[in-house]
Amino acid sequence: MKKKFLTLVIGLAIAVLLLFSLAACNPPEEDEPMGTQIPFEEVVFGGNFVGLNGDEEFSAIIRSQQELTVFFNGHNVNWASDTPIWERFDGEFFESKALLLHFFWATSTDFTFSVEDVRINNAELKLYLIGSYYGDTLNDAVQFAATVVEVNKSDITDVTDFEVSVRYRKLAG
Repeated sequence: MKKKFLTLVIGLAIAVLLLFSLAACNPPEEDEPMGTQIPFEEVVFGGNFVGLNGDEEFSAIIRSQQELTVFFNGHNVNWASDTPIWERFDGEFFESKALLLHFFWATSTDFTFSVEDVRINNAELKLYLIGSYYGDTLNDAVQFAATVVEVNKSDITDVTDFEVSVRYRKLAG
């Protein structure tokens, strides 16, 4: 009787340890996006920054053509399209629209970044980016990623804070 009881207790203890081990191996669940989703359209940036440090990252909410011009006055950019961004978005555009800009260093040239979602929670706007890649091996080079998003100006009137969340996903190859 003692032997059966001891075997049962040891079996249960092993089962509990296995369950805890499996739970510990699972990656943490991602935070559920909070707030109200707003419509957006991703826009091609069309340029490459020149002379950046390896840790520079910058974001901005641009509500006027003047803000756009001032933002890029402080940055050296080669425009692949030969048309600077402030010439593509004029005063008429900014009457009803705004731009969200986010530029950052990514740790691999194998990533393709896209906008997954844009949400507003109270006075904070959160831009959700996703970096997609193929395969198991990533290139150890770095790239400077550019994200430009068009939103309705009326959707962001009360926004004072801007945050960016980047997650990664492996694509089937």
